Amino acid sequence: MTAIRLSDPSYAHTFGSGGVSPIATEIDGVFVDRPLESETRKIRSLSSDAGVPRDRAIDTALHFLGLLFGRAVKLGSWSSPHITLSENSEIVFEWWHGNKKITLYFGDGEPEYIKVWGTDIDNEMDSGALTDGWNLTSLWLWLYS
Repeated sequence: MTAIRLSDPSYAHTFGSGGVSPIATEIDGVFVDRPLESETRKIRSLSSDAGVPRDRAIDTALHFLGLLFGRAVKLGSWSSPHITLSENSEIVFEWWHGNKKITLYFGDGEPEYIKVWGTDIDNEMDSGALTDGWNLTSLWLWLYS
């Protein structure tokens, strides 16, 4: 990892400019390139009586794990997910914080999320498609709010 010196004059022109910061870009690269070795090993070793996850599920789960790791670290709140395999051979990531829970599902179709903040399935749960954009970040912000 390359050390970033905030005193480096080449970074001075980007602070407060509203543009793309070289520091943020470099941090993005470090986080996306971080191997997340134990999580990756766990995902690749998943199997159950129902079978093993398909390559698409593995690829998608690894992609989202890297994205979420990068965003969560920037926000100062990364924790590794509980990783399991569903009865439908979907890769499942789960996080808990207080009474809140996020579950992400990666299978043959588009990734999905469920967020839970109580036991009433009509009023204290939400679900939907998981996207690379704001949706992913907002889930993480909600969990740690």
